[in-house]
Amino acid sequence: MSIRKLFNLTASTERLSSVSGSNRSTYQANLGNFRCHIQPVSGEFSALGQAGGFFNNFRMFCPNGTDIIEGDRVIQGATTYTVQGVLSREYGRGSNNRHLEVIIVKGK
Repeated sequence: MSIRKLFNLTASTERLSSVSGSNRSTYQANLGNFRCHIQPVSGEFSALGQAGGFFNNFRMFCPNGTDIIEGDRVIQGATTYTVQGVLSREYGRGSNNRHLEVIIVKGK
C-alpha cells in the first residue's frame, strides 16, 4: 500500500522573504493545497529550546520533493504550525513509500 493513500488533508505554506528596500522580512505564500497527513506526537505541551514557550509537537507526512524547509509556516484549515525539521524517508521498496516527515509545532 502506498503511503499517499494516508494523505487525508490539504495544507499550504508560507516562507519568510526579505522586504525590498528594508531590513525586514515577512511571510509570503509559498505552496498552496498540497496533500499531507498530520498527527500529534503526544497530547502534552513541551518546552522548545531556549525560547521559554510551550508547544504541541506534530509530525506531518507529505510527498517527497515538496518544497518545505525549516522556518516555513504550514497552514492547515484554521491552524498554523511552524516547521522545525524536515526528513526524507523511505520505508520498504520503491517510490510509493518515499515521503517527507516534517516536524511541526503549534504554539500555546
